[in-house]
Amino acid sequence: MCASFDRRDRMHADLPGPHRSRHSAFGCGCLLAFAGGLVLACAMPSIARAAEEQELEAARTRIGAGAYEEAEPRLRRLLDPKGDACPTAVDLTPEGCRLADPENIQQARGYYAIALVANGKRDEAKLPIDDMLRHDPAFVPSLTLYPPDVVDLFTVERRRLADELARIAADKAAAEAALRAKEKARKEALEKYIASLEAQAAEETVIEKRSRFIAAVPFGVGQYHNGNVGLGAMFSITEGLGATVMMVTVFVAQDLNRQAIEFQNDPAAGKETDLDRDAINSKLDILQGVNIGAAIMLGVFAIAGVIEAEVAFKPSVTTTHDRKLPPKPPELEVTGVRTRRASASRSTSDDDTKATPTSRIDMTARDEQSRAYYDAFSTHYDDERGGRRRGGYHDLLDDLEVDLVERHGRDADLLEVGCGTGLLLERFARFARTARGVDLSPGMLARARARGLDVREGSATELPYDDASFDVVCSFKVLAHVEQIDRAIAEMFRVTRPGGVVIAELYNRASLRAVAKRIAGARAIAEGKDESSVFVRLDTVDEMKARFPRDAELVTARGIRIVTPAAFVLKVPVLRDVVRRAEFALADSPMKRFGGFYALVYRKPSRGSSG
Repeated sequence: MCASFDRRDRMHADLPGPHRSRHSAFGCGCLLAFAGGLVLACAMPSIARAAEEQELEAARTRIGAGAYEEAEPRLRRLLDPKGDACPTAVDLTPEGCRLADPENIQQARGYYAIALVANGKRDEAKLPIDDMLRHDPAFVPSLTLYPPDVVDLFTVERRRLADELARIAADKAAAEAALRAKEKARKEALEKYIASLEAQAAEETVIEKRSRFIAAVPFGVGQYHNGNVGLGAMFSITEGLGATVMMVTVFVAQDLNRQAIEFQNDPAAGKETDLDRDAINSKLDILQGVNIGAAIMLGVFAIAGVIEAEVAFKPSVTTTHDRKLPPKPPELEVTGVRTRRASASRSTSDDDTKATPTSRIDMTARDEQSRAYYDAFSTHYDDERGGRRRGGYHDLLDDLEVDLVERHGRDADLLEVGCGTGLLLERFARFARTARGVDLSPGMLARARARGLDVREGSATELPYDDASFDVVCSFKVLAHVEQIDRAIAEMFRVTRPGGVVIAELYNRASLRAVAKRIAGARAIAEGKDESSVFVRLDTVDEMKARFPRDAELVTARGIRIVTPAAFVLKVPVLRDVVRRAEFALADSPMKRFGGFYALVYRKPSRGSSG
């Protein structure tokens, strides 16, 4: 960078002596010559300014000392347009030079006017005063610097030149307005350019390579791989139903064979149960026929699905995705320009809500939406729950959940987050030392209180309890509806005692239930409201685990609703018991990863707090 000199300081330069050795004299000399030339080229404007400042300071000193006759000719030389320009040499001893800097010229005009008036040359003083006013129509002389008679002369000349100064001011204002408009146009062009770059950067084109081997996998996998979700769901359900019926008939046949063996060993027992060999064989024949029919259906749909997937297979597919841009610094925010990404109405995605916290206003709006949904749902929430349809779908889910909690919550202080009407909490209270619940919906809580339960109104993201208050904190079918799920999980760990457990159930994206929900669509839950009226997230098992504190220990997990294709299956007497047995048998097996509901059990570290 060029060195800048203070405008009132003299420039001093020390020239180096010849002290280099002969070995490096030539190279160093060339380098120094180049560096010296560069420095001199940069310093010339500063040297000229320093020379001007020196001359102006000399005139100012004479004005301050009252040496007006001596100051007048020096100032005349400074303002003479035909004079020599101030030197750019190192040795600054000018006898007088022409000023070039507009600010210096304006100051010199003022000093020149003072000197002329003091020397009795009032009329001649009008010329520098007029030049000053033309240069800056808004200029007002300072009473501390200018004598009163000079100030009066400024007033007289301002009146005489009023029309001309008005035109100059108008022209100057117009020029400034044009400059501002030009600068504004430049900024807008830059903003549009940035917006166009953002629009291009916000979209990512991805070429997805697909495998013909994966396309040949049955159960709708090939259709999903090809991007055909509808056909994939159809083949998943039909083939899954065929496989389920085969499994069910095998379980029932095993049970009948057991009864046949008992009958063979003790014929009297068969008479007491109205069973005989012919009845058992008849049922076994029916089950065999059903099993063969299910196997044929499974085989036909599996073959058809593989053929369809292979025919529709494409080696690669090009798709366009949104790309998340980093936030811009405030000084670079583009205003008044909407990019394709910014203008798109997008809710918080299922996968990136961790990274994007919701504001307090948004959270309150979401809470109000959820509260209204569950208040409307509370009027008939218990209709098919709580034993009103024994052995039904909701009883199966509740039994699996209660069994899991009882393993960890017996004789413990327990909290259920999102307790609803208290159906589960009432059962928890039978084995826990204390059982409390919290829910967002006053309608749900009114029915829970009617059961005599200890419940409070509150949000999952701000639990109304002190730190380390409970041994077990659980939540079922609630967290998947909480947009700020990470905050809710952190709150659950906050109120859990060290060494206690957190049981959190989420909705599994990789499940038969998720496919069935996608096909069936949103179900009505009250007048004017359906399941789409509330926020819902679906996660994979790995995404679920990533939401929990790293220092928490994963104790176990349970899959719920693994093979149940639809709730009506549990209304069929023959299938109900078999499906129920299958769900309990698979809930803690490797097949749990495919449960529609996935409950994780984490232990809070014994020392310190997580979250």
